[in-house]
Amino acid sequence: MENFVWDIPTIMHFGNDAHEKIRFVLPQFGTRVLIIRGGESLLKNGVFGKIMNEVEAADIDFAEYSGVKPNPRIEEVREATDLARNFQPDVILAVGGGSVIDSAKAVAAATLYDNDPWDLFTGALTPERAVPIVAVLTLAATGTEMNPFSVVQNGETGLKAAFANKLVSPTFSFLNPSFTVSVPRNYTAYGISDLVAHSMEAYFGAGEASLADRFVVSIIQEAREYGPKLLKEVDNLDLRSRIMYAATCALNEITMFGRVSGDWGVHNVGHVFSLLYDIPHGATLSAVYPAWL
Repeated sequence: MENFVWDIPTIMHFGNDAHEKIRFVLPQFGTRVLIIRGGESLLKNGVFGKIMNEVEAADIDFAEYSGVKPNPRIEEVREATDLARNFQPDVILAVGGGSVIDSAKAVAAATLYDNDPWDLFTGALTPERAVPIVAVLTLAATGTEMNPFSVVQNGETGLKAAFANKLVSPTFSFLNPSFTVSVPRNYTAYGISDLVAHSMEAYFGAGEASLADRFVVSIIQEAREYGPKLLKEVDNLDLRSRIMYAATCALNEITMFGRVSGDWGVHNVGHVFSLLYDIPHGATLSAVYPAWL
């Protein structure tokens, strides 16, 4: 078992009224917030309206970048970074799933520097400061709401790459399971595939860590027991809650402590398919992982 430092800096609020604390959290950072969100579905299902009620209750100035797509593009990150450099926010509020929060992490890390944001992913920029992030999760899948990782693709270079830095771990994350009820059945399944893949990639990594292995087994058992039930009852809030929490734990590093490293080979293959064919990330893993096994 390897030496490690338990450092998970994110404070997570979980529950069907969790978002109602946002109004008290945002003013702790200052008076200006940049909101980064996905597309129109947040408007249609009413989630974004609830978040804006919190922003307005916080009595804080805001700017908004909208339209982050699945498999986030560096072009979107560049646009949002330009907006952030002009607006100079005290905090970034990311409202969405993994693509939105990963994009927000890149924006948070790049805003305070003159570099192209892609430098984060090539290693040309290692930030020593970043704009704080508050995350509101609307899709249970990647665990980005409680980890330091960001993945973005670059169509110009033909690469989908990641960077990791504790500075971009969200300071606060708000997980309201009711915000995921409107997620379609197929994307719900992709999220379950993603959380199982994250768990197995820790399990098959280098080094022996028996307690971490037991965390992995428990998380997969949650997915195995409640995932199929959720796909039959997509509006079941209790099942949504169980899968949402499992997805967070699958990649918030508790399955990694004591190991040398994880084995991310399947994820890397999945990234190629996402880049080439614009396939949802979890869908690629559901195809590649069985083949690898």
